[in-house]
Amino acid sequence: MGPVVILKSYDTFENAVDMAIRNMEESGGIGHTAGIFSNDEAHVNYYAERIPVARVLVNQPTPDAWGPKTNCLSPAVSEGC
Repeated sequence: MGPVVILKSYDTFENAVDMAIRNMEESGGIGHTAGIFSNDEAHVNYYAERIPVARVLVNQPTPDAWGPKTNCLSPAVSEGC
């Protein structure tokens, strides 16, 4: 196993969110945690209202989603975010 990065282009932010949702659904359904890096509050809200996950991290790495002291989240049962 190793990290894999795929870059995809999109026309609109809404198109990017749709691609993320489709990718999540095709990979096995809803998720535990998702992340977004943005300073546009409208984009953050749009994303958070649509992405099928239990929690959304904003402007922080998703590997920290399991609940370390850096973000004060409750610990999760898995680090596979």
